[in-house]
Amino acid sequence: MSRKITPNDQVVLTEQEKSLCRDPSGKLIVTSMRGKNMALLLQGNRLTYATVLEESRVGSIYLARVKNIVKEISACFVEIEDGEICFLPLQDAATPFLINRCYDGKLKEGDLLPVQLTREPQKTKQATVTAHISMSTPYFCLALGSKRVGYSSKFTKEEKTELRRILESSGVSSEGELLQASFQPDALMQPQVGLIVRTRAKDYCGDGLRLMAELQRLTEQWNQCLCRALHSACGSLILRADQSVRELLGTELGANDFCEIVTDDIAFYEKLRAEFSELPVRLYEDTFITLEKLLALQVKLDEALNKRIWLKSGGYLVLEYTEAMTVIDVNSGKYEAKKGNAEQTAVLVNRQAAEEVALLLRLLNLSGIIIVDFINMEQEENNRALLRYLRELVQRDPIPVKVVDMTKLGLVEMTRKKIRKPLREQLMRKE
Repeated sequence: MSRKITPNDQVVLTEQEKSLCRDPSGKLIVTSMRGKNMALLLQGNRLTYATVLEESRVGSIYLARVKNIVKEISACFVEIEDGEICFLPLQDAATPFLINRCYDGKLKEGDLLPVQLTREPQKTKQATVTAHISMSTPYFCLALGSKRVGYSSKFTKEEKTELRRILESSGVSSEGELLQASFQPDALMQPQVGLIVRTRAKDYCGDGLRLMAELQRLTEQWNQCLCRALHSACGSLILRADQSVRELLGTELGANDFCEIVTDDIAFYEKLRAEFSELPVRLYEDTFITLEKLLALQVKLDEALNKRIWLKSGGYLVLEYTEAMTVIDVNSGKYEAKKGNAEQTAVLVNRQAAEEVALLLRLLNLSGIIIVDFINMEQEENNRALLRYLRELVQRDPIPVKVVDMTKLGLVEMTRKKIRKPLREQLMRKE
């Protein structure tokens, strides 16, 4: 007896789902994957950037104690919350706000001072802090270590004149005398406070009262922070950084990388609409097929994290991670059997590999020393052309990348500035 096989129901995509799948323009997807909130950039259906939107302590302010000073490296080590030891360069502590005594031009072991975390710990390196703490709004920035008033370089001459007039009419001169008088948590330990007028302050050029109200709110928050430092125990968290999604993404995305943001999280949707008012933000609400499955985000992420990356020609890259550097090996793979001219094979595969390397630097957030072993080419002109092409490609990266040179062994040396952890480390589960 034969058995009738009932075909599975076909999945019919809605118009919204079809537009998401077919749209070739850049889209920033904010969703939850692998138990983490993530931002993923799709350009032409290709994953070109991914990061975990984890809360960062960068910008948080702590009351620290100086543990020891190492003059040989012009730095000291300070203790913050839970006994964590942080690195403080002495140049970032030129004018600290000491809690335990009046500053006499030198830091001493045991000194208490507020510090602001500027970089999270990475591998074997401690977190980095600065004593030049700052606090900002979209309109102003207050900072320790200066007592001058500065203005954004983007102001026109007329805008700068008008803003200066508004501040001076309220008693804030170019030397910031009113600011100094405003910050007196202790008369013996009055800190030097500088003011920076940010670009968006020009929105209030015609409304001096609203502008000064913004400054007043910031100064009150600043005073509360310093007063809290005066009455807190060593290592206490004085102010937790309140980071926006834009700040969590940092400088890793360019202004023209995407023209739309899509999320399936209502809480993120409201936050994104407020922070990215200049871009359309779409809320994906379909419960039948998730955003992750619709755009095959997990598949794309797994392919990116694979140690072997295939090229269109049939060649492939092999990525190896070490403590000191990242090594990328280029292989001709399946392509070599199709072509008889070894030099032409090397030129074509190397060119595709250069394009993939430039993309992977950003996608995987590789940093530090990167060594690329391209396929050997006999003609020197082909080597020079490859280096020129690679340099052109990495210029599109928002993070500084330097293509140093090609060694006599045919290894291309590169460096990329470290901003945050590599993607594979971000995705590791905390034990």
